[in-house]
Amino acid sequence: MTIRLGINGMGRIGRLVLRHALARSADFAGSGAVRKGPAMQVVAANDLADADELAYLLGHDSVHRFQLPKARAEGGALHVGDGSISLFKERDPSKIPWADHGVDIVIEATGKFTTGEQMAGHRADASGPSHVILAAPGKNVDKTLVIGVNEETFDPAKDRLVSNASCTTNALTPVLAVLDRVFGVKWGLVGTTHAYTAGQGLVDGLAGKDLRRGRAAPVNIVPTSTGAAKAISEVLPNLKGKCDGTAVRVPVVDGSLYDVVCQLEGEPTLARVIEALREAAASEALRGVLDVRKEALVSSDILGDPHSSIVDVDACMGLGALVKIVGWYDNEWGYSGRVLDLAAIAANWIVANRGSKR
Repeated sequence: MTIRLGINGMGRIGRLVLRHALARSADFAGSGAVRKGPAMQVVAANDLADADELAYLLGHDSVHRFQLPKARAEGGALHVGDGSISLFKERDPSKIPWADHGVDIVIEATGKFTTGEQMAGHRADASGPSHVILAAPGKNVDKTLVIGVNEETFDPAKDRLVSNASCTTNALTPVLAVLDRVFGVKWGLVGTTHAYTAGQGLVDGLAGKDLRRGRAAPVNIVPTSTGAAKAISEVLPNLKGKCDGTAVRVPVVDGSLYDVVCQLEGEPTLARVIEALREAAASEALRGVLDVRKEALVSSDILGDPHSSIVDVDACMGLGALVKIVGWYDNEWGYSGRVLDLAAIAANWIVANRGSKR
């Protein structure tokens, strides 16, 4: 049985989710699947862009140049490989005809419909999708989930509108979860040196309340805020009120760096902390999610890496009860892979409960 996926928003993440789905169907090793599920196929997509533009962008990528699919637009559809994807141009999620195409799960990747109330529009038709997975942090959703950290709390029978959190939350929380479980975290400060994204401009412009976010992305280091600290407490309730964080946007197109500074219970050596992270990375829960490497990495080295979080051993530090864990993450490819892993978990439930979409 094949689970049918729909994607709302064919921007960077939407297209990469599609490419992950294609890679997994072709058993491409770089797809980085960490959760097994039934076969999944993208059968429909909604975006305001023209089909010719989407076909071009699927076949050309300035960053992820591997396994580029051959795509063409014809007859109101995208033809990718041996399959076709029906295209719509609806501004209102409730008007997208997912049900007409038998869509089981919708990936919400526009970055615009991030509340539970907005996401519910995808399920307006009683015969429509079973689940909506938000590829962004969400508000008033049924659950915020990070693969390898709190996925065991996911109850697909009642959690129908779920958030995959942010790429940064997916990078930070595996490390924090291990530190808290093994040693105990008294408090933590987290940071991300993040690649610029589509929400920033090439030249100086308006950006609302965050004035610095409006400055030209390719030529500035931009201090800004991150919602990761708040999301950490949603994913790891034991750390509520114990963590805060900040972010800096830098002039690279992809590939980001995080740091986690924690005061731990007791005074474990840095070697013991790294050992605990290595053990966790080899566990069933975090295998393929967390990696620990002792090599001289720079940001371009991790482009296309499917892990959520890659600890850089030589960049880590320890002083008494204080530890600083530094790591990398491909904020595009790694994150979009986790979106599809979350879909795989929901897909398993759908197969086991066929006919119970609502």
